[in-house]
Amino acid sequence: MNSLIPAALGLIVGLLVAPLAADAQPARTVPRIGLLGFPPPGDATYQALLHGLQELGYTKGKDVLIEFRWGEPPRLPELARELVRLKVDVIATFGTPAAQAAKQATNTIPIVLALIGDPIRTGIVTNLARPGGNITGVTNLGPGTAQKRLAILKETLPNATRVALLWNSANPDQLAHLIDGEAGARSLGMTLHSVPVRRGEELEGALVAMIRERPGTCQRL
Repeated sequence: MNSLIPAALGLIVGLLVAPLAADAQPARTVPRIGLLGFPPPGDATYQALLHGLQELGYTKGKDVLIEFRWGEPPRLPELARELVRLKVDVIATFGTPAAQAAKQATNTIPIVLALIGDPIRTGIVTNLARPGGNITGVTNLGPGTAQKRLAILKETLPNATRVALLWNSANPDQLAHLIDGEAGARSLGMTLHSVPVRRGEELEGALVAMIRERPGTCQRL
């Protein structure tokens, strides 16, 4: 299961349960979740979310209704507006473009961010600790994250001076994370060797290049 899905699930379920508990006669007893993003419904991320809901006692179609809206980034704004028209109880977004589309579509329906890049750099929120408004969620590429990871790595392997970093050069969020990591490496007296890839078939060559550089350790974004 994706490491970010359990945290997002807790936020989604909390937002679904709270209104029902506060209203003695809810207009709709079965909550409805809107899922907005690029991965298709068969994606492992979606399957992980369904599995998590089942573990929490929610059966799709019985205890919770799920509205899927998946599409390429240009279609996401209209798909987000469609979820708003359906009056879903919460919108869970997958990826930065989906989060931006949901934010533009509503400032009242709760939005839970999952698999998001840097929500501050992209203007989705202005503060990670207190995002405010109707937006909450989790990120693994927030500002300063790469520097913190390298600091933990240095504490664990104090003699490490060279780090190879595997990252997706087609993802602008990962580029910002790389720049953050390079600054963190300099402050720790480490050398960061960038190994960019854009497609799955490039991974084998990238791994060979990482080993050839003889780094003290390797990371990936």
